[in-house]
Amino acid sequence: MKRKLTIQTKLLLTVMLYFLTSSVFAASDRSLLKIKPQKCIALHQGQTCYQTLSIEALVPSNEEYCIFQNNQEISCWHARQHQFEFEFEATQSQMFELRHKVSGQTLAESKVTVAWVYKSKRKSASGWRLF
Repeated sequence: MKRKLTIQTKLLLTVMLYFLTSSVFAASDRSLLKIKPQKCIALHQGQTCYQTLSIEALVPSNEEYCIFQNNQEISCWHARQHQFEFEFEATQSQMFELRHKVSGQTLAESKVTVAWVYKSKRKSASGWRLF
């Protein structure tokens, strides 16, 4: 019984190791766009939100790539990895894209959401309340 359990355990560990290594190799062929933080908080609705973002991009090859914010180029490089800080200013959520410079193909996307502490106040039509 003890020997049988050991063989089953070895088999299970071998299968788990196979799947873990295959997912690591598959992940190396993918592109990654990581932005931190992904939320910017303004005090009142409609106000501009200011935040320093840490942006990291990983790409499969040493070709030229760019990061775009709402279709506007903000940074380009020629390497497999690129990391930089970006001064974010916006009144509403913004989309960031990692694109191949020559083909224009979008490889990864990330969204920075703009939120607020206080929503804008609605005033009643008459300006006064009964209760």
